Amino acid sequence: MFATVLSLLVAVGAAVPTQAGQAGPASPHPGRPSAVLRDCGAMMGQTVKVERGTARVTAATTVPATGTDAALCELSGTISPSIHFTLRLPTEAWNGRYFQTGCGGFCGAVPIASCGQALSRGFAVAAEDTGHVGGSGDGTWALNNRPGEIDFGYRSPHVTAQAGKALTKRFYGTQPAYSYFQGCSTGGRQALSEAQRYPHDFDGIVAGAPALYQNYLATLSQGYLETVNRRSDGTVILTQAKARVLSAAVLARCDGKDGRLDGVVTNPDRCTVDPAVVKCASGTDEPTCLTGEQVRVARAFYAPPVDSRGRTVYPAGLARGSEAGWPGYSIGTDTALSGGGNYAQEVLRYLAFRSDPGLTYNLFDFDPARDAKKLDYMARIYNADNTNLQPFERAGGKLMIYHGWADPLITPGGTVDYVRDVMARAGGHAQTKGFMRLFLLPGVYHCTGGPGEDTVDWLTDIQQWVEKGKAPKRVIATKRAADGSVTSTRVVREYVPTAR
Repeated sequence: MFATVLSLLVAVGAAVPTQAGQAGPASPHPGRPSAVLRDCGAMMGQTVKVERGTARVTAATTVPATGTDAALCELSGTISPSIHFTLRLPTEAWNGRYFQTGCGGFCGAVPIASCGQALSRGFAVAAEDTGHVGGSGDGTWALNNRPGEIDFGYRSPHVTAQAGKALTKRFYGTQPAYSYFQGCSTGGRQALSEAQRYPHDFDGIVAGAPALYQNYLATLSQGYLETVNRRSDGTVILTQAKARVLSAAVLARCDGKDGRLDGVVTNPDRCTVDPAVVKCASGTDEPTCLTGEQVRVARAFYAPPVDSRGRTVYPAGLARGSEAGWPGYSIGTDTALSGGGNYAQEVLRYLAFRSDPGLTYNLFDFDPARDAKKLDYMARIYNADNTNLQPFERAGGKLMIYHGWADPLITPGGTVDYVRDVMARAGGHAQTKGFMRLFLLPGVYHCTGGPGEDTVDWLTDIQQWVEKGKAPKRVIATKRAADGSVTSTRVVREYVPTAR
């Protein structure tokens, strides 16, 4: 279940122009085929210098066209010390653009398949594994491995961009005219990290459900949801079944306020249902109601997490309308932690602290009142929470941020908190709307799924903004059946957080 919960399910989207000030030979006209100047085999063994390392192509494979898939040259390689990457280069009709995607959870594999949409539109596309091989829910790779933690924290997507664009230029004889990045979850954090740390890497960036407060998110939000829902004997208080009871109660009061009865809370900001509306009669515990103890936990899920002294340790709790997604993501069983709880425990064992405690440490050893300050050192490596985006703006970059409003794993409240702080630092929405936009998707879980419309063509939207100056005031979200047909559509307008 954990791997499923944390998998990266990103619908890849549009491209963006290279940053101002980048030099190089004339770019191909976007949209027109560009002649291939080197054959694929000639790329084998090619090396590129990157920041604090070297990228080397270790495999070059010509892939012939099949059905609707165009022919391409696939390059696989390594970036020292241990990053693996894949670059796919169309051999018949490159559109003059470069696209790179992020990964999910702890990564550990190269998610090149997430680049399918961009590749089908003629982009050169790339992906990387953040410097280690393993499951997306396995943090053991980070034990006493500071170089690996730095690669996971911020270096890997940057040096992959350096290598990917240099190899693209070497293959076609000209540099990409526009460069784009899109990722969700950890990939969303990578997206924001790129905008903050390396503002000249990409012209257009799409950051989905970003784990931007990484070292605090896992321990003080996801870990908190797990521990606040456990009795001293380890049993679950608010069960998965009771979460569904609460979901029905919330929908009964907040669904349909936009004229559509579709199982979606359109605006959680205006939904203030108290879990006590389904509280059982005193002393009883029935399948259709919540006990007083379960009401207390549900209220804690909605509120910003606090420590034992009542101090807020994370900016937001989960949103109303997300309850049906709590089972698995945020509520485990008597014998198994939830996906978020497992992730938090792995972070605490292998990533959170300056010195790793390892396997003997468990989630319940962590005391926020005592230990929260110990998270700050590694947060400087992992977190993507720098609110100064002026260098990215000056470089001409455009940033689209999105989050499912019903996300039960990474609360959208943290993303709203970040955008609010960026706006406050810049002087308000009028100063940020030229380079940053936020969209909250009603009824959508973590990156995808949920009752809401979860598919948006982010690539086209960011490309239109970067290349044609058409700022996205709204996006069109769709829900699709297994066969790909559209079953419902929703217009989602830009969300502008209110000032504190």
